[in-house]
Amino acid sequence: MTSTFEGHMKKANEALLDEFGKQISYIPKDGEASTVIASIGPEDVIREDNEQGGMQIKTRNIVIPLAEVSAPAIDDIVTIEEEDWIVTGIININSGIAELQCRWNKAQSKHHEMHKTRAT
Repeated sequence: MTSTFEGHMKKANEALLDEFGKQISYIPKDGEASTVIASIGPEDVIREDNEQGGMQIKTRNIVIPLAEVSAPAIDDIVTIEEEDWIVTGIININSGIAELQCRWNKAQSKHHEMHKTRAT
């Protein structure tokens, strides 16, 4: 049984997503893509370099409604503006929403970077 507080929080979370959320595609690792409204946090970008090149790693938190994605899981895919993000952690599930930690990464070799520099 849900408490009165929990019921109010669920309604408030749904109202926030309706007002400020953006459409994304959510693909469970064992299912089909669906379009959901989510709250999308800012990107945190890290670049790791080594002798062969490097890796650009971006992370962000995404809040989704459990009414639309009932069982979010690690390795599910979230597509935001044509970029695929991998769910790497479930931070919190509460009051009808799930907060997910997602990662996007792209290997970048020194050779690749050299060609990008020449093209510009």
